[in-house]
Amino acid sequence: MRNKSKIILISGTAGRLVDFEKSGFFNRQKRLIAEYSTYFDVEYYTSDINDYSSELDVEHHPLPLKINIYGVRHLLFWLYLIWRAWHMEAPIRVFGVAIPILPLIKLLSGQKLIVGFQWDYASVTKANYSGLKRWLAGTLQAAGLKSADLVICTTEQLKEIVEKKYKKPVEIVPNFVDTELFQREPKKGNFVLYAGRLHWAKGIDYLIRAFGMLKKKVKNARLVICGDGDSAQALKKLTEDKSISDVDFLGVIGQDRLAHLMAQAKAFILPTVNYEGHPKVLIEAMACGTVCIATDIPGSRDLIDHRKNGLLVQPKDYKGLYEALTLIYKNENFRRSLEKNAYLYSIRNFSIKSTLKKEVKLLRNWI
Repeated sequence: MRNKSKIILISGTAGRLVDFEKSGFFNRQKRLIAEYSTYFDVEYYTSDINDYSSELDVEHHPLPLKINIYGVRHLLFWLYLIWRAWHMEAPIRVFGVAIPILPLIKLLSGQKLIVGFQWDYASVTKANYSGLKRWLAGTLQAAGLKSADLVICTTEQLKEIVEKKYKKPVEIVPNFVDTELFQREPKKGNFVLYAGRLHWAKGIDYLIRAFGMLKKKVKNARLVICGDGDSAQALKKLTEDKSISDVDFLGVIGQDRLAHLMAQAKAFILPTVNYEGHPKVLIEAMACGTVCIATDIPGSRDLIDHRKNGLLVQPKDYKGLYEALTLIYKNENFRRSLEKNAYLYSIRNFSIKSTLKKEVKLLRNWI
């Protein structure tokens, strides 16, 4: 391989490595950084207070002050990036748009800025949050995208937003799936799976209600819920109040265990009520040859072709979810057809090698 060019990677305050560790997604991020370092000499900035250079095998820049107070940490990170911008001597690849000082970084560094737009931050934040965060969402997104020399999107819908609203050069590179980890298993279990944040916008309460209906017909069915969040206690209480048995809350689990569960699940469910970006959990479940049932919303509908490689239901429609689950449990031939199509679709379009090679080619044209 020719001599490596240098690239600087920046994650927003929501992309801390310590949070990836807590959520079980650290290995996914580590794999991504490893792929970048195959092609580039990498410097990596995050708002962590600990140095992960040895774990990632790249030059990692955490916060110099070990202060981990919400809000204060954000401000310190932005000030640190401004100070370090004078020393950034390579093109800058940013994960996400919620960094208000990107225009200043571009000005001070004099470097090209490539910004990732993996999900519509402004729309999702306005739909899911209140207060200052909601009020600032549009301004943050505009600052990030307008400062970019190139925007990398994950879907056609996001590309249209950038082209029409922000008038910036844009390319599509979808999210990836680690096909060495997420693999098919021939035998499926008798459970359905959800994995992700336990937040009201994810629609898990509708899934629980649908599963309660399913249990009346399929006595040995189970629902496995992985993840944590501010709705955890309310969801557990819902299962108790509705007397729904065989709902297992596993909390945060590692990627190895998640991959194993995905491969064994009868179906993977993503019942989000409003927006998704380009949901990695769907392409990972598909790579495991598992049927996915998702709501017909932006992001999810970009991946699932209804009744061909998965099933779509309307948001907040727990009866529709119940009918989809029943179909999967009762029609094995149909389920196996969806499993095969989902698997082929995922590995052909989203393997980490193919998606990263596409991005590397783009980046090299800008370096």
